[in-house]
Amino acid sequence: MPMTLEVKPPGEAKMAAAIREKTEKEVLEGETAEEKAEREKDETLHRGWSKVMSDLSLHPAARRVVGEYRDIFCDEIPKLSPRRSVEFAIDLEPRHPPPARLPYQLSFGEFDEMRRQLDDLLAKGFIRPSISPFAAPAFFVAKKDGSLRMCIDYRAINKITIKDKYAMPRLEELLNRLRGAKIFSVLDMRQFFYQLRIRLGDELKTAICTRYGNYEWLVMPFGICNPPPTS
Repeated sequence: MPMTLEVKPPGEAKMAAAIREKTEKEVLEGETAEEKAEREKDETLHRGWSKVMSDLSLHPAARRVVGEYRDIFCDEIPKLSPRRSVEFAIDLEPRHPPPARLPYQLSFGEFDEMRRQLDDLLAKGFIRPSISPFAAPAFFVAKKDGSLRMCIDYRAINKITIKDKYAMPRLEELLNRLRGAKIFSVLDMRQFFYQLRIRLGDELKTAICTRYGNYEWLVMPFGICNPPPTS
């Protein structure tokens, strides 16, 4: 049976595209504030997924897999992870008083950024208000894109922390094990530190002091010693 192909004139194709764009715009304009917030949150969380899917060089088989598992391509960890068999522990040397320092001086603009980042960490459940005798000051380091990364000065508590004596793998040995391999897989875990919970009772040792109060971490923070062996 012969097939009939319907070819639309250029003007009609443009009109159909304009109608489709107008319809999508009307749907977005008609959404509630809650729906808009949820959509924007979803787009933010899966920005990396959208970038991968827009890559024209992506193999069709890989595209199907990536499309099927969209939920695991999150740019950020949206909430506190459940407890697992491996937790981050902080064991201190005996007979040392809890180190406590005063907050560092911040610029006017850094105050607002500190408040914003603290609110974000609180909303995700990564930190909580603290009355711990420990206190490490927080400060900012500028990233390449101009944004600010909050860092914690844990040098005082790191001095009295019992260091893990775990033998890290040697790079040369790892490369030798790849001899003869032709296909390589790369795994880069997003925000790995925030996926590992702190051992119960050790949260108070991670306390940070800010002009907005003191907080303690429920997930592994940057700057504290022993994370590499845990990883």
